[in-house]
Order: sequence, then structure tokens, then C-alpha cells
Amino acid sequence: MANGRARPGKKGVATRARILDSAAHTLAVKGYAGTRLSDVAAAANTQAGSLYYHFPSREELVEEVLRVGQERTSGFVRRRVAALPADASDLDRLREAISAHLDSGLEMGDYTAATIRTIGQVPEEIRKRRIHEQREYGDFWRSLVNDAHASDELRTDINSSALRMLLLGAMNSVPEWYRPRRDGLSPADLKAQFDLLFLDGLAVHRQAARSIDKNLKVLLTSGYPGAHSADAASDDFPILAKPYRRDELARMLRAALASPRRANSPTPGTCADIPPAVNPPVRYKVAITARVGGLS
Repeated sequence: MANGRARPGKKGVATRARILDSAAHTLAVKGYAGTRLSDVAAAANTQAGSLYYHFPSREELVEEVLRVGQERTSGFVRRRVAALPADASDLDRLREAISAHLDSGLEMGDYTAATIRTIGQVPEEIRKRRIHEQREYGDFWRSLVNDAHASDELRTDINSSALRMLLLGAMNSVPEWYRPRRDGLSPADLKAQFDLLFLDGLAVHRQAARSIDKNLKVLLTSGYPGAHSADAASDDFPILAKPYRRDELARMLRAALASPRRANSPTPGTCADIPPAVNPPVRYKVAITARVGGLS
């Protein structure tokens, strides 16, 4: 140890780990100002003297919690990405990093929450040392996102920095709200949701899945009364404006299903081809229709 004392035995190592886990939980719940060493000792089921043997001050204990949490997560994610085959795509590397970060966060949720809550509250010298580690990990993620962009695997209209910060923020918040039993969502399901939200929506090669089938019959309804613009109507996109009666909806649906598309009628390829005059609520409904049509 740095203070020259003998290296602790197995029992001492276990006690130290228990103290760190208890401190991480206490910091996550109470923050830096509200964390007392007596609370940590009680949570760790150890005597105050034992705690002071391993960590002579609150500052040393808090910094060690921050260091352990950061290094475990960073090391775990980097090893998972490095273990991928040499021919793995940049998008696959980003996907694996997301999966590994979520695994680490779910396993060490208290450390993640403690870091987020206390990094701005600790003394300046501790914050500077920990921010340095945090920035190195951020640079790792910057490279992952930039590489995926450079290889044309992500949409070019997405800002890399915004994507990285939104992604990390979303993942780091998971331990605060995620409860598998309550949410009915397994960790594997949760990771699949991140893939759908952040990667399916961003990946260039997935855009074709959101195109409108040329044989798909489309009936649009306005999002709210008065939202429909007459200029947006066309033979390709009949629009039923609110308010409408049930019999009107049934009649329009029957008409849309029965009428074949004219051979010379233009076929929209994607949601971007919807006439500009169509207002946002209507375009949103078309986007949903397009997505369903692309999957059917």
C-alpha cells in the first residue's frame, strides 16, 4: 500500500472490497456532502477502526470509489471491444462497446451512480485527477463513433459529439431506473432496445427498411383537428382530416384498399418523398406506416 503498511491478507482484501461497495452505495444515495464514514462502516458491517485502517480519510475513500468504478468500466469495455475479430466493422465495434458498458453499469450500478452524483462535489484536486480518467474514456468513445462515421456506417446528418454524449448519458442513467422484474425487461432485451434506438435509427444500411412498399395502400389522417392542409392531398396519399365519423373512416379505408395504384402514379421511396406541404403530425403518421410496411 502507498502508506507503507503490510499488504492485507484475504480477509483484509474482502473487508476492503466490502467497504468500497458500501461507500459506493452510500455516495450514490446521499452524495458527497451527506456521506459519513460512520454510515459506511455500519453498511459494511465493520468497525470504524477497520475502515480507518484501509482508508485514513473520507477523501481517500471517495477517490478510491471513483477510481475503481472508472477503471473497471473502462477496462471491461476496452477488453470486450479488443476481443472482437479483426474484420469486425466499426459499427459492430460500437455495438459491442454499448453492450459492454451496459453490462458493466448493471453489475456496478452503485459505482456509476456515485461517480455521476459526486464528481462535481469532491475537492478540486480529486476532481481533476478523476476528470482526466473520464476524458480518456470519453476519447475512446469518440474514436468509436468517429470511425463508424468515417466508414459511412452511420448517417452523416447526425453530429458525432451529440450522439456520443446522448449515448453515454442514456447508458449511465440505466442503473437509476432499470428494474428487470418491474419493467419486464431482461438485460438482453434492454441491450436490444439500445440497438434499436441508437443504431437501427442511425445506421446507413438500415434506412432501406424504412421505405414504403410501392404496393402498400396508405390512408393518412391528420394528427388533430385543423392540421390537414388541402395542398398536401394527392392521389398517392389520400388524407382523412379530423374530425371524422366512424362511417367516414370505414368508407375511406375500403376505398384505399380497393383502389389499385395507377401504373403511371409516382411511388414514394422513403418518408423523405412525402410532399413538403404535409404538416409534421401527418408526416409522422406516414413514417409509422412506412416502418410497418418495410417490415411486413
